[in-house]
Amino acid sequence: MNQFLRNDPIVAVSTSTQSLSAIGIIRITGFTSTDFLLPLCSLKSLKPRFAHYITLKDEDDILDDGILLFFPGPKSFTGENVIEFHVHGNPFNLERIVSLLISKYGFLKAFPGEFTYRALKNKKMNLTQVEGLDLLLNASSSFGLSKATKIMNNELFDEYNELRNIYISLRSAIELSIDFSDDVGDEEVIALIKRHTDAFETSINNLFKRTQGDLNNLLSPKIGLYGNTNAGKSTLFNFMVGQDRAIVSDIHGTTRDFVSEYIYIDSQAYQLIDTAGLRESSDIIEVEGIKRGRKLINSSFLKFFLINATTWDGEVSDVEPSAYILTHVDKVSEKDIEPLSSLLSKLEKPIFISGPMGAESKFGPIGPDLENSGPIGAKFNIGPMGPEVNYQFGPMGPVLFFNGPIGADFLNINGPIGAGESGPIEPLYSLNHLISDTYKDLAASNPIPLSRHRDLIKDIYDKFIVFKQNVFNNTDLGIVSNEINLLSIPIDELLGVTSPDDVLDNIFSNFCIGK
Repeated sequence: MNQFLRNDPIVAVSTSTQSLSAIGIIRITGFTSTDFLLPLCSLKSLKPRFAHYITLKDEDDILDDGILLFFPGPKSFTGENVIEFHVHGNPFNLERIVSLLISKYGFLKAFPGEFTYRALKNKKMNLTQVEGLDLLLNASSSFGLSKATKIMNNELFDEYNELRNIYISLRSAIELSIDFSDDVGDEEVIALIKRHTDAFETSINNLFKRTQGDLNNLLSPKIGLYGNTNAGKSTLFNFMVGQDRAIVSDIHGTTRDFVSEYIYIDSQAYQLIDTAGLRESSDIIEVEGIKRGRKLINSSFLKFFLINATTWDGEVSDVEPSAYILTHVDKVSEKDIEPLSSLLSKLEKPIFISGPMGAESKFGPIGPDLENSGPIGAKFNIGPMGPEVNYQFGPMGPVLFFNGPIGADFLNINGPIGAGESGPIEPLYSLNHLISDTYKDLAASNPIPLSRHRDLIKDIYDKFIVFKQNVFNNTDLGIVSNEINLLSIPIDELLGVTSPDDVLDNIFSNFCIGK
């Protein structure tokens, strides 16, 4: 944090300098006098919070025309005097103006996050709001953006502050029991401690529940496709991505390493991963690809195991899937239906059934004749899957092609697919819906998306469990007092009352220059 311990005036470009843009914003803060702005900007006077049209000059050379905004401290983002120049966004133009402010007017180039650090130092923001801003700047999902704006508006800080107030009441009750138990009475003291202990337990339990689960599943969810070679993983991958990103071939082992692309479903970004087909191999490169694929699948938010209906022998991966996807169904012969039904009956996860998934499958647009290709709604009928089965699973069009869920239960085919009925067809529920709804269910628990906070809440929770065990087991009051004092350390750090330098370094390392 040493680089932030300066009070010099600083300057930075607050918009992107990686490409051309119509407008670029240069921000300066930390200056005391505004006199230098009059000749620089061809101004006669400066009015706070007013958009001034300016002509930037270096002596007689005109640099640019633009807009100037002046925010006098302490009513500014940093709590200091702040100026924003809105000029043309050519990166060379922005650099030229910044260089002039550095060389001629004594400004220093800002470090990443230095403007926000000054806002924190001058109590314009608390540490939780700073972390919310960090989340907002780096969010890759609607969930991240939504949580970030709430955090910046003190949603979490208010909850933490309430926890601290309950803690202070509990600590006061403990100290009362030590100093005045003879005057107040043991029963009164015990009742007081229990009341505040129960209140603290309710508060910390609610927070602790919101820290459960893998944070990456919320902020950077991955969807993994895996299965044996030639199961149709790359074809499905290309279809979901909307381009021929992965190589599709009838040759086994075509995908030897993982391939990934981002897809967007209901404004949420997911990293879709196509992995190498699972099989025994003597090829060192393919073996390494399979190893890497397994690691990615294990860390995935959703895992889809693809099964080639024409070649599957019932073997499944040791990695538990979120759902099975049965492919190449159009190529299943009548004699294969019974053994395939028997194998499918052993699967407990949701099963989606797709159309053609071979190397030659075509995904062209669906034309005006939709009689056979969709949409598949509540009245779509598979019928008995016996010798006269009518699959009607293809061709695939631009909409996702899964017919599931099939059966009375949501997204399940638990019974055999044979001569008997498989149950009524529920309304079309595509793979996209499964992905989106699973993610929404995860986000509905109102999880806390900041890893530092999750770690501290767990620490508080663990320390409270120890305290609770001691306080009601006739433990020496000196030990109880020590346990309650230990709770104050993570609570104060959670609120940002105390902030170790390494914590601040970690937070501000994510910030861009100019913020």
